[in-house]
Amino acid sequence: MLAKLTKAGCPAPIINTSDCCAPGQGGQELCNTKTKQSTITVCCREKAHYTTTLKHELYHAMDCCRGTKPNDCDEAFCSEVVAYYYNDCTTQVNRMNCAFEGAKESLNRRTDCFGKTYEVTIDDARKCIDEYNKRKEEERF
Repeated sequence: MLAKLTKAGCPAPIINTSDCCAPGQGGQELCNTKTKQSTITVCCREKAHYTTTLKHELYHAMDCCRGTKPNDCDEAFCSEVVAYYYNDCTTQVNRMNCAFEGAKESLNRRTDCFGKTYEVTIDDARKCIDEYNKRKEEERF
């Protein structure tokens, strides 16, 4: 995924580890919308899931590079659905449900999006995946 970012002309993300993330949080990605560079933090307490967490956050880094608005709850929801669907939920029988629930949980941890999860549906999650696949065909990623 790092190669895809650099091939698309995006700056490589800054990757850190930390043992002071919030409980239940495996990592986080912060997007500098001006430079389109991400800073990724992977929590040390989640060492067993380090690679999965890093890949999940790299999906968000690709969205940052594309110009996704990180403070837009709808775009954040879609970014989470895609990261869960293509990374965290690949071994689940019902990947879409897994991605939908994971995205809702992530949004509920954000104070700026709390309550938004009452408005999103599984069909919204399907649309996110469809739009991602269409964009993926059209873009360099």
